Amino acid sequence: MFPLQALRWKARFAVLYAVGSWSLLGCVLYYKWSHRGERLPPDEERTLPREIPADAFFTSTITYKQNAAHPISDLYDTVKSFFATSDGPGPEE
Repeated sequence: MFPLQALRWKARFAVLYAVGSWSLLGCVLYYKWSHRGERLPPDEERTLPREIPADAFFTSTITYKQNAAHPISDLYDTVKSFFATSDGPGPEE
């Protein structure tokens, strides 16, 4: 790479870095200032969210499988078999 090309790339990355940094700072400040608590007039009261009734209940069921395989292990086995060489003996049946 020629020195002039390197200087151009350096300038491009400096601009990209500056745009990203200022965008991040702008987003943080916008989020901070736009989500301030709303101030109500002194004579108004805020309504509280609805509460869950006392007679409401939720149930969940957990099923345990004896020989369950994790999905990541299936992916790992697939990738492993893709990169495996055929020099050794095959799987036993």
